[in-house]
Amino acid sequence: MDTIPHGQVAASGETVRERLHEERRRILAVIADIEAERTDDLGSVTDASTLGGSRQHLADIASELYERERGLGLAEDFRAELAEVDAAFLRVDAGTYGVCVSCACVIDEARLAAMPAASRCVNCQAKAEVAASIVRRAADATPSNVTDHDDMLQVGDAADDEQQEARDTLGPEDRAMTIRSE
Repeated sequence: MDTIPHGQVAASGETVRERLHEERRRILAVIADIEAERTDDLGSVTDASTLGGSRQHLADIASELYERERGLGLAEDFRAELAEVDAAFLRVDAGTYGVCVSCACVIDEARLAAMPAASRCVNCQAKAEVAASIVRRAADATPSNVTDHDDMLQVGDAADDEQQEARDTLGPEDRAMTIRSE
């Protein structure tokens, strides 16, 4: 993997800015569409759920509420993407755009073309996603979600297996860092 000196941008600043502005506009348009749809849906659900409103079947109301909640989740996801784009602008200004925030290697141009706001190389992103998955599963295995002690042990064993699988995919230098941190 190639590394570049600190402060040097891996790609042309203006081309990167144009791609990031384009990505930002796209995300804002999607969020605006979701918000407009949500506003329309909110009115129909509110009207239908009042006692004096139209007589709509409860399943229809539930379906509309589900769609509204799904829209809220999508809007939240796109706001997170927007934050990633804004962070990419900061990396351009700092001269570190195109450099993996985890390993300091140059991020592949094809990855940056597909995901202009990418902050990690493919390998580091995969490792981060595995770690996030393990954290989510551990959070889901809180005592309030586990019915008995045996279930809790099974969840713990599954998390241990996933951690071992993640370690098996690491390179030698990553394994050394993992062993030192444990």
